[in-house]
Amino acid sequence: MKKILPVTLTVILMLFSQSCELMKMYNMTNCDFSFQRVAGISWAGIDFMKNGFDYKLLDVSTIAKCTKAIVNKDFTVNCALELKATNPGKKDAALEGFDYILYYGNDKIGDGVSTNTTKIVVPAKGGATTIPMSFRVNFADLLDIKHPVQSGEKMVNIIRDISKMGDGNTPFVVKLRPHFRVGNSIVNGPYFTIRDN
Repeated sequence: MKKILPVTLTVILMLFSQSCELMKMYNMTNCDFSFQRVAGISWAGIDFMKNGFDYKLLDVSTIAKCTKAIVNKDFTVNCALELKATNPGKKDAALEGFDYILYYGNDKIGDGVSTNTTKIVVPAKGGATTIPMSFRVNFADLLDIKHPVQSGEKMVNIIRDISKMGDGNTPFVVKLRPHFRVGNSIVNGPYFTIRDN
């Protein structure tokens, strides 16, 4: 009888711990998400946040980097973004991280993962947490050889709109899938949608 009690107590504590984690996971689905700011946009080793988006201002070395990337068929733009999660609930919300798919209007243009290094916790009662994200857009998928001018304009528009994410007036949609820890395993939750408008 004395040996059964500690085992039972251990099982109860484990179940309670798991139910707390599941509740924090559930609370995350009730959080409000919004894009905060773009922390970086780069292509071919060019930092567009630093150099700007006006192609008329490009210097010789930047043009050389662009040319090399085009010759090598490297059309992947890397972006860093901050996402704000606000928890209106009475209990803390938490998740391990997430992956997501990025849409520009109806076009899927990229994907990515959160870049957090620790568990993401959003405090209750209006608490907010900023979550770092990174994503890549492969413009090779968006190029139309038959319509190069329109393709170029679309690429420039997408990059400009990426720089404006967080202003609440861009056609970006993110389908985000949270990751939760259950025991020793990471479990993927269902996708939900975040819009920048």
